Amino acid sequence: MEFIGWEVLIRKDAILLFQFCKKLGYKKISIETNGTKLADFSFFESILQAGVTNLVMSIHGSSPEINDMHTWLKKSFQMKQEALENASILSEKYEFEMFTNYVVTLKNIEDVPRFIGYIQKYTYLKNYIFAFCRPLPLYEETYGEYLVPFSLLKKVFDSLPLDKKIRIQYLPYCVLDPEKNEVFQEGFFKWKKQSTTRIDWDGKIRSLENAIQDHTLYFHECESCKYKNSCRWVWAEYADFFKMKAPPLLESIQ
Repeated sequence: MEFIGWEVLIRKDAILLFQFCKKLGYKKISIETNGTKLADFSFFESILQAGVTNLVMSIHGSSPEINDMHTWLKKSFQMKQEALENASILSEKYEFEMFTNYVVTLKNIEDVPRFIGYIQKYTYLKNYIFAFCRPLPLYEETYGEYLVPFSLLKKVFDSLPLDKKIRIQYLPYCVLDPEKNEVFQEGFFKWKKQSTTRIDWDGKIRSLENAIQDHTLYFHECESCKYKNSCRWVWAEYADFFKMKAPPLLESIQ
C-alpha cells in the first residue's frame, strides 16, 4: 500500500489509516513525505508502530539556503535534518526502509555532489533518489528557472563517485547509461501496463498509460535503442522548450 501525493501525515486520521492497512494484512506500507512531521520523534515512532515500513522523504539541498528555496518554508531544512536524526535512532529499534528524494533543478544541480557528501553519513538510508524536474504546462513560465539541460545534468552525474545507492527518476536512458555509470534510472515506465486512472495536472482523467503517452516524446531514433521497452523517453514539454529534434543518443545503447 502506497500513500503518495500531497502530504498524508497532516491528516488527523493518518495513524488510523496505517493501522487499518496493517490490519488488512499489508506487509508493505509506504509513504512519501516532506519530512516536517517526522521532526517530532514521538510522532515518527507512532507511524512506525502503526505499520509504516517504507518512507520517501523529500530534501532538495545540502544547506538551508538551497533546500528552503525549493520548499518555500523557513526552517524546512532544519526539520528534515531532525527527521533524519530521529530515523537514525529509530532504525535501531524498528525495521523500516527510508529514502531521500531530491528534485533536481537548475537552482540546485551544482549542489548534487555536496548533497551526496552530506547525506552519506546517514548509513541507514536505502537509496538517494534524484528526480529530474518534470515540466508541467501549468508552470510553463518557470521552465527557464528550473529545467536542467541534459548536457549539464550528464556532466554533474558523470562526475560523481560510483554509489549504488543513487537512483535517477524521470530520465531517458540515453542521458545516463546505467551500464556505464552504475546509476539506475527509474520512472513512470513501470506503470505502462497498468490500467489505473488518475486525475492529471490539467484536471482531465486519464489512464496512467495515456498520461505517459500524452506528455512524453518518442523519437524515431528510439526504435533502435536496446532500452526502448523500459525507457521513460523524453518529456514532450522539455523537448519543446529546448527545441530538441532528436534524443541525446549514446553509442553504447544502440
